[in-house]
Amino acid sequence: MMFSCCTMDRFVLSLCCIIVVCNGNIINLNVYKDVIIQQHNEFRTTEYAASMNRLAWSDRLANEAAHWVDKCRFEHENGGRGENIFFSNYKQNTRDLILAGLDDWHEERSTWRWTNGDCGFACHYTQMIWGNTTRVGCAAKQCGLLYDKGRLVKNTFFMACYYDPKGNIMGFYPFEIGPSCTKCPAGFKCDRLLCKSVYDMPTKTLAPKSRISTEKPMISTEKPRISTEKPRTTTPPAPSKTPSSTAACTDRLDSCKSWKRSCSTNQAVRISCPKTCNQCNPWAQPQNLQATSVPCEDDKKYVSSCNYWAKLNYCKHNQLMREVYCIKTCKTCY
Repeated sequence: MMFSCCTMDRFVLSLCCIIVVCNGNIINLNVYKDVIIQQHNEFRTTEYAASMNRLAWSDRLANEAAHWVDKCRFEHENGGRGENIFFSNYKQNTRDLILAGLDDWHEERSTWRWTNGDCGFACHYTQMIWGNTTRVGCAAKQCGLLYDKGRLVKNTFFMACYYDPKGNIMGFYPFEIGPSCTKCPAGFKCDRLLCKSVYDMPTKTLAPKSRISTEKPMISTEKPRISTEKPRTTTPPAPSKTPSSTAACTDRLDSCKSWKRSCSTNQAVRISCPKTCNQCNPWAQPQNLQATSVPCEDDKKYVSSCNYWAKLNYCKHNQLMREVYCIKTCKTCY
């Protein structure tokens, strides 16, 4: 609601005008929370981090973010949590706008340098990959008018994601450098290159214990019958080549489907995506070995960051960087 007072010269008449602006509705992001969590965790797996926690959704943080975006003010609330905000006035579907916001935050990576012990101009990126963070909740609103540093922007998609514990603590590096999961904190276990809280692990349902009978077995007094028939010879079944562990074979990365074309030429993809690459059976071979060819190019999504990662020696220490994302920069293809 905005107020405007109008006066007319030489008249004692003054008119106070009240202008009511219909400022949009909150968008339910619960249906997109899996997309938000998956994208965050995929970004986090690309870091050379020894203790990078896997993020999980928080309804509490989502509700707090919804309370803030409802105000349609493009600024940080500074409420003691990690806070990332984004707006766009492009006409796209909600899912694409969410992914555009997440990509926009992550692209700050190319500008970030660890120099003064702070996040500089890449605070959205550093919050996304802050190793100690375990929870995220997001909310969005379609604002009729969004207040942005003294100006009003019409018809905007405004999104905020809140994080806990918060990151961007002055003087601290976002995460501890080292091979994935080598320094997971107490109470966490490695889950697809990230440290996951044991409380977020699926619980196993125990089968009910069988009752022990106290009855004495009955002893038969009948004499055993002696059969005069010749024993039948049966051919034992051929041993199965499929190991029993096949049923538990799963991909280690959420993005394995997008790497399927690289199964035949990229060993790292086959190791990380055994189910997608048909490697659950050790006797199986990658499909279409001769027909598949992968160009020697860095992944388009990370091409702008590969040179920076190479300077940090990621090619040597991070197999995912070396054999999937930055194969040209790391010189692992020809």
